Amino acid sequence: MPRTHLPFGKIVATPTPIAWSQAYGAGGLFLTLSLTSEEREHEKELGTLGKKLINDLEAEFFALEEKSLTSIKAAIDNTFFHIPPEIKLSAAIAFVKEHILYVYLLGNGSILLRRSGTLGTILKATHAHEGAMQTASGHLQSGDLVILQTHQFEALIPEETLTKTLVENETAEEIAETLSPLIHGREDGGAGAIFFTFSQIQTPLEEEDETSDELLSPAPSQPETQQGKAVPQSPFPDETRSFPHPALPQEEKQRIPSLPSFSKLRSSLPPLSHRQRLLMSIAAILILVLGVSIFFANKNAEEKRTKEVFAKIYDPAKQHFEEGQGLIELNTALAREELEEAQSIIGNADKTLPAGSREAKQLATLKTDIANALSELASAKQTSVTPVGVDKSKLLGALVSDKKRLFATQDEDNVYFLTKDEIGSIGKSDDAEKTLVENDGDWSKPSGLGTFLGNLYVLDKEDGINKFVKGSEGYGGKTAYLTGEKPDLSQAVGIAIDSSIYVLFLQGDISKFTRGTPVSFKVSGLDMPFKSPTRIYMTPDFSAIYVLDNGNGRIVKLGKDGVFQSQYQAAALTKAQDFEVDETNKKAYILSGGKVYEMKLE
Repeated sequence: MPRTHLPFGKIVATPTPIAWSQAYGAGGLFLTLSLTSEEREHEKELGTLGKKLINDLEAEFFALEEKSLTSIKAAIDNTFFHIPPEIKLSAAIAFVKEHILYVYLLGNGSILLRRSGTLGTILKATHAHEGAMQTASGHLQSGDLVILQTHQFEALIPEETLTKTLVENETAEEIAETLSPLIHGREDGGAGAIFFTFSQIQTPLEEEDETSDELLSPAPSQPETQQGKAVPQSPFPDETRSFPHPALPQEEKQRIPSLPSFSKLRSSLPPLSHRQRLLMSIAAILILVLGVSIFFANKNAEEKRTKEVFAKIYDPAKQHFEEGQGLIELNTALAREELEEAQSIIGNADKTLPAGSREAKQLATLKTDIANALSELASAKQTSVTPVGVDKSKLLGALVSDKKRLFATQDEDNVYFLTKDEIGSIGKSDDAEKTLVENDGDWSKPSGLGTFLGNLYVLDKEDGINKFVKGSEGYGGKTAYLTGEKPDLSQAVGIAIDSSIYVLFLQGDISKFTRGTPVSFKVSGLDMPFKSPTRIYMTPDFSAIYVLDNGNGRIVKLGKDGVFQSQYQAAALTKAQDFEVDETNKKAYILSGGKVYEMKLE
């Protein structure tokens, strides 16, 4: 099956106190967005919010099991619904799967398509209502150029200027490079655009298969044609399968046949006239020239074929490599997928090209770069730990001060702890201790404690997850949090809460529950599976989940979608009993052997 090739170029204006923009492209997903405000005090907020929106959309989008026009729209709605009313949004989003294009426009802006030299409009809005979204979908053709632009970009780049640039430049990179000087230095920080071209490259394996079919078939077969179909509103077709690339044939040496010398001809033939000798000399020269011509023709043909095959391997592999490099800081799991795809495309093709050729050297260099990038991505960050006082972490300090305390959690005002007899609290401001709930048969095999909005949650291996609601006169009796059939919690070891509850199991699985009901959740992107993890940690305002993976001596950072982001390794973590993460100061505190240690999270 042909490979989809999506090279792109982007333009982003310099941020101003009242406007910010960004453009993004990875994994077939492209977007440009701008945030503007009439108040200058929102300057820092615009950039922070913009980056969060991109990260949230990335998490929502790549967590979708089935990507359709409707499911992607829902992911976009979930990402952008909470933008403050005083901040105005312009966002153009596109997704390409095989030959299908899905596009979405929020606020004012436009999405254009250049096909066969003609520029047309897919979506456009100049007076959009707040929160309005337009959608469209259709089939792409090889050579199509798609343009996503904010309404500020439209205002700075007139249509005639854009049209002229598209005529004079072919690739997305050239177009972006030509238009960039017209945007940079201007005072509108909301101007942003991204251009990408669509093409499908046939792999060498497919070409070889087609050639083989022609040789083996008794008669030429009629080419298969596909009738035009209406724009699909259903999920994407099945994923394209990747096939290894066939070995490229070694260059065959052409030998020029040896010609008999004139002296031997003279001795074995009757005496020749001057005219006959002249004709024989001319014939010998012609044979020599013909042999040399055939040799170089074959050599040139082989070199041409080598270059063509090289381009079909090198170009898409390099694109995936560059996309993977660009994703390392944003999403390590996606970065790994792009790098592994680049590695798969190359395979062992570098060893089958003519030894010492420029193409073989280039491919070998790229292969080495990909391997190095994957190696760096897989390696955990070796981090040292430093002993600190228990006052550095009130959460861990509560466990150190009383060995009867089995689990602890916290909010802004209190640390909460659980023993076999009670749930208590310690005030962070005055260290005052209180008994909140006495154990009246409410838990027997506790394996975790959590809090959310003042309420307390106890994870019990036998009794499930029980909730204690805070009222005006204290905490009421327990109520079951889980609805429906109770899950097997016999191997549960920890609990963490935002608006949902995450339960960690000893074998490394994580289950997610929302409003008492199981929700699909899967950990992905790990370079090695969890090994006897013991704690899971997060707070409602965290954008990530942290897991204490004792068996591998590391702390693993996951996105809310379960996708691996980073990991931090230290020998002290193998025997750690609990931990706390301070995202603001990029630190973690580790409880091990009755002492508290500090670890930097770079």
